[in-house]
Amino acid sequence: MSDNAVKSDQKNKILALILILKKWFDKVLHCNRRRYYQECRSRIEQKKKIYAELDELGKNPKIEMIEVEKGCIVIYTKHLSMQSTNDHTGRDLGKLKITMNTITKKLRIDNLTRTIGSNESPHPHAFTSDHHPCLGNISQGVWRLIDQQQLGVVIPILIQYCETINEGSECSSLFRQWPRIAENIKNLQDDKKVA
Repeated sequence: MSDNAVKSDQKNKILALILILKKWFDKVLHCNRRRYYQECRSRIEQKKKIYAELDELGKNPKIEMIEVEKGCIVIYTKHLSMQSTNDHTGRDLGKLKITMNTITKKLRIDNLTRTIGSNESPHPHAFTSDHHPCLGNISQGVWRLIDQQQLGVVIPILIQYCETINEGSECSSLFRQWPRIAENIKNLQDDKKVA
């Protein structure tokens, strides 16, 4: 075999190897690109589902508005009352702002109407200075639902939680400091008469 024939044969083998490598890279790139687009589509669908749930929750008569900002879901409630499980007396809570931080796993309740007690508690369940409520035995379930992005389930549970209290709990004395519903309605009517 001549030098030209050997060089031509080597050149053909190199070209064949380059073609094989090109096909392999194209296949890998195509798979990676396909996987990337599938992940993007999945994230988009997930966000659409979350926003659809939030839109649906916005129709809840107890919710005034929902915001999503920097890993937090913020729920603004309409005027809420709280019911005792023992004697069924109602207390006027006012409007609440419930902030769920999905990154730090912290829940915060702020009262937009009033605070009660020496540490200005926004809610009987949130009696600490940082306004983080004691979720008790529902804590794990609430955060599991949030992790699973089951907002349509967890937000109504949190609102229901804000509206009920077990009188045997440590926050029951704080509960009794909120105005009774009947007293508050009378005060509102008296205020209207004066104005």
